[in-house]
Amino acid sequence: MYLPNSHHTTPDYYQHLLNITDSKNPALEPYQFSLKSLTQPGGASFLVMRNLPIDRPLPEPPQDGKRPTSKNTWISEATLFSIQRTIGLQPLSYIQEKGGVLVHEVAPVPGLDKSLSNSGIVALGFHTDDSILKPEFRPEFLTLLGLINEHHTPTFIAPIDWAFAELSSRHQQELMKPQYRVESPDSFKIFGGKVLRSELRSLVTRNPSGDLEIAGNLYAVTTREPQAQVALDSLRTVLPEIAESVILEPGCAVIFSNSRVLHGRAAITGGKRWLQRCFSRKNLDALRKATGNYKTHSFDIQQLILA
Repeated sequence: MYLPNSHHTTPDYYQHLLNITDSKNPALEPYQFSLKSLTQPGGASFLVMRNLPIDRPLPEPPQDGKRPTSKNTWISEATLFSIQRTIGLQPLSYIQEKGGVLVHEVAPVPGLDKSLSNSGIVALGFHTDDSILKPEFRPEFLTLLGLINEHHTPTFIAPIDWAFAELSSRHQQELMKPQYRVESPDSFKIFGGKVLRSELRSLVTRNPSGDLEIAGNLYAVTTREPQAQVALDSLRTVLPEIAESVILEPGCAVIFSNSRVLHGRAAITGGKRWLQRCFSRKNLDALRKATGNYKTHSFDIQQLILA
């Protein structure tokens, strides 16, 4: 898909692309049933898809976290939006994260090598995204699409129900007590760079359908209760053992529930790596009501935190 370059980096232009993207992408036909299962109670919590359309050739990966001006086609972005449209999801973004664009460029940024974010190269521990926000304001699903991955750096996908099954009942009970705090992520630039901590909350809960859910970046979850800490450490130990390793090669995508799945990444030890990411929800009603934004898909995190 070719579109003029003049509006490359504006959130409005991604909105335009979203509006013209067709949900009937032939490359997604083999995955139709599995994709729809993701939004059903008790359905799959993640899905890996291969051989999806991306731009060829690609320019060099961005080094500033922004879409390269030399990427003259929009095939990968259209693929991401087609995935969302196929199962009735609405893409969303946050103004203070990646400038509010609906498709995020995930590639190392020089100078941010050590950051625990999508701009770093150090190993990124297991987490869910934007857990500092209330559940109705967080992304329900994340989609990652591989563009370049020269050293086959793996992304780790760890459903919480897989991990929970490996824990003792005592540790399960501790994780479900309201005795943990989570922090705002490095990627959020809010309130002058402040790090926010949540109220005391349960790390693991059950939704109305009975599915286990989790919200937290486990490398920044804290508790003052010794037994709660032991349970948290036990969960951290189990996750690498049960996680599925997904190599996001060019044209490979993974979509997963941001409440039922933790994800992470191995250290990037060399070679070029460039993914694209999209957040989505079944509907944006709560975000629109909290912010008064009924026009775009990009929302103010500071308004959401204060709501």
